[in-house]
Amino acid sequence: MPTQRSIHRLTNTFCREIKRPGSYGDGRGGHGLILRVKTRKAGGVTKHWVQRLRVYGRAVNLGLGPYPVVTLAKAREAALANRRQAIEGRDPRVKPVDIPTFAQAAEQVIALREPTWKTGPTEARIWRASFYTYVLPHFGSKPVTGISTGDVLAVLSPIWQTRQETARRLGQRISVVMRWCIAQGH
Repeated sequence: MPTQRSIHRLTNTFCREIKRPGSYGDGRGGHGLILRVKTRKAGGVTKHWVQRLRVYGRAVNLGLGPYPVVTLAKAREAALANRRQAIEGRDPRVKPVDIPTFAQAAEQVIALREPTWKTGPTEARIWRASFYTYVLPHFGSKPVTGISTGDVLAVLSPIWQTRQETARRLGQRISVVMRWCIAQGH
């Protein structure tokens, strides 16, 4: 299949009327936007938007949808948004996930584990009290992706000398919450 490259910006008229198979770029400053035209076996043509850009240093092609379902204006908007994400160091192919704070993650873990504990509500109350007393004032409102080893040490170090058993249990509880976050993909 011959490949055609356009150095001019695409227009609505061109996109609507082009029937010749090939790849037609949106010119310089088009953020890698390409209209791919292919011949169908049954006759006629199909048109799809593709964006060529670098993600984490590797060239990738992102499908943006078929023309005319995705208009030229919508394809340009999507291409610009994808380019911005790539420049910010994010992968536009991965949809953003709501990242919970440590407090939200701890509540979810307690709710999941409470039915399996022998003393159920009592153990849940102990976990919550230790988190409210020691952890939440330091990094309870932080997203779990932003919590570092230094944050955990800042919580455990002050109580380690005077309350070793409390610090040990608190470390275990923080570990359980963080392992749950990892399992959830956070």
